[in-house]
This record gives sequence, structure tokens and C-alpha cells, in this order.
Amino acid sequence: MKPSKRKSSRRRKPSKRRTSKRRTSKRRTSKRRTSKRKSSKRKSSKRKSSKRKSSRRKTSKRRTSKRRIIKGGGLLDLNNDSIQTTVNNLDRHSLRNINLVSRNLQHITTKICPGYEDVECPGKWMRRQEGGSQCLYCPSLYIHNGNIDTYGKLIELLNSNYQFIHINGSVILDGSKDSVVITELPDNFVKILKITGKLLIINSNLTSLPESFGNLEIGSCLFLNNNQLTSLPESFGNITIDKAIDLSNNQLTSLPESFGNINIGKTLNLSNNQLTSLPESFGEIFIGGHLNLSDNQLMSLPDSFGDLQIDGSLILTHNQLTSLPDTFGDNMVIGGRLLLNSNPLTSLPDSFGNITIGSDLFLDHNQLTILPESFGNLIINGDLYLNSNPLVRLPNSWVDITIGKNLYIDS
Repeated sequence: MKPSKRKSSRRRKPSKRRTSKRRTSKRRTSKRRTSKRKSSKRKSSKRKSSKRKSSRRKTSKRRTSKRRIIKGGGLLDLNNDSIQTTVNNLDRHSLRNINLVSRNLQHITTKICPGYEDVECPGKWMRRQEGGSQCLYCPSLYIHNGNIDTYGKLIELLNSNYQFIHINGSVILDGSKDSVVITELPDNFVKILKITGKLLIINSNLTSLPESFGNLEIGSCLFLNNNQLTSLPESFGNITIDKAIDLSNNQLTSLPESFGNINIGKTLNLSNNQLTSLPESFGEIFIGGHLNLSDNQLMSLPDSFGDLQIDGSLILTHNQLTSLPDTFGDNMVIGGRLLLNSNPLTSLPDSFGNITIGSDLFLDHNQLTILPESFGNLIINGDLYLNSNPLVRLPNSWVDITIGKNLYIDS
């Protein structure tokens, strides 16, 4: 029998290839461990930086919250703030103005609005109701796209507990259609009312306006024609109207000195009153359209009248004018027609030829016997009416006059 081979107790040495593979795997694991350590360090550093930023934000919020209420400043402004509720212990005696528009407020813990002079509230705090909305935190009423067409409805609103009424529409009170005759306006008419459209109080017996009437906010037009007004308050000059003011067919005998401060986008109608004179400031009026002063009792015009610059027409017919101020033509610019007919004018100033007239010139039905030498400098784009005057002769400069259309003169 062949002797059996004994197994050697010695282990075989691993091949070089296997040892190299093991070494590379060890290297990879070590690299992974180092990368994990680095990533963990990065994460920890990011956490620390985020904590620092959050702490900075908290401190900045604390600082801004301290600045919200300024002692003695009378202002609470939550502009671009993340606060979601208000505090209960607001100092109602020192705060006067509150600004809460476009904020993140979801709840107001106290009625902070009443009693302050200026409060702005976002629309989300409005409780919708028929024809408008009411603020949940202050007694304000917003009427959306609606008109107040009866005096009774207006008085009902003014007698309510609202401290502010915003009408996104017009107030149209026509005495010929309303059973109530209006003789005066309530005291709080100006204080709590704001109108974005027209204010019409016409065909009634209104005899006077409140002293603060000029502070009323009106959007487009103010019509007070066909009433019994004898005078206007001094504050009337504060009015700014986008379109027209109609004060015709009243009993006005004079205008306040502040009247010259009025800004009117289009037309000012003062016809059919009892005006005998105009304030010196009248020439400072800005009128984007027509100025109608016809059918009054005007016997003279102020010196500032020559500074008028009107885009539309100037109508002075049917008055008692016997002469015009020497400065009448110095700076006057009339974009439309100039109507001076049907007056007892006996002469024209030397500056008359300097007037810029966009259309027709009406001088008919007066008492003119001669014309100034500067008359030939006129450039009239429309017609010239000189008929029904006792003219004796024409000036030497007559040959230089420019008339765009027709000349009407007695032979």
C-alpha cells in the first residue's frame, strides 16, 4: 500500500494579487471614512451658521419690534412686518396714525381703529354687505360702485355711527326729482365724506355751504347750479376738481379771495349770477377748459385778469363792462373763442392787440367808436365780429390784421 500524504500544517501564503486587492479595498474604506468625516464636519458647520443666522434674525426682529411704537411719535407702522396679531395694551393716548395696509395680520386683539386721526385698513378686514362693506375694526363704510341719489339716504348715512364714508361713485341730489328741499348741508358733511365721482346738488334751495366745504374730497365734478347761494366759504379755494365746477344760476354777489387757488381740469361756469366784481386773485386760476362769466353784473375786471391762460373759451357776454383793465392783453392766452359781445364797452386797452386767440373774437353789440392801434397785431384763426358798434374809423394797422375766416362789420 502506498503511504498516504500528510496534510501540511502550514497555511498557504496568499497570492500577491489577493493581498493587493485587500489593500486597495482598505484604502477605499479609509477614503470613505475620511469623506464621511468631512461631510459631517460640513453639516455641523452649516448647522452652526444657520443657528447664527436665526439668532441674528431673532435679534433683528426684537429690534424692529422695539421700533414699532415710538414714544411721543404718535405712529404705529407695521410695514413689511411678519406679526400676525396686535397687542392689547396699545397706548391709545399717544398714537394718532396707524398703518396696517398689506400686512400679515390675521387677528386684531383690540379695536384699535376708533379715535385715531389716520387709519388705513386692508380690504380683507371688510365685512361685505349690500352695496358696500363695513370695516370690522373701525366704524367706516365703503360703498362700492354705487350712487347716493336721495337726500334721505345721505342723511341716514351721515346720522349713523360711521366716522368715515367712502363713496366709490357719485352723490346726485336733484331737487326736481327729490321730495325733500335742501336748504343747508349737515355739519359733518365734509368731515366724514369722500366721493370719488361727482357731487351734484342741483335744482334746490341751498343758501349756504359749510365753512370747511373746500376740504371736501371730490373726484370729477361739482355741480351746485340752480340754487340760492349768495356767497361761498373762504375754504372754497382749496378745491381741486378733475373736470368741471358749475355754480351757474345762483345769487352769488362776490367770490372769496382764495378763489384764485382753484385747479379745474375743464370748465368753470359762473354764469347767471349777480357778480359785480371779481377778486384780485382771479387771474391765477388754472382752467383746462372754458370759463363762463356771462349774464352777471360785472362792471370791471381785476388787473390780474390779463394773466389768464385758458385752453378753452372765455365768455363775458351780457355784463355791464364799460372798459377793460390796461393789462388785459399782456399775458392772456385764449385757446378757444373770446366773447365780449353785448356789453356797453366804449373802448379797448392798447394791450388788446397782444392777445392770443385760438378761434373767434366777438366784439359785436357794444358801444365802440374807435379801436386801438395795436388791433392790427391780432391773429384771429376764426371769425371777427364787430357789427352793431358805432365805429367812426378803423386804425392804420388794420391792413396788418390776420383773420382766418370771416369779418362781420357794419358798412
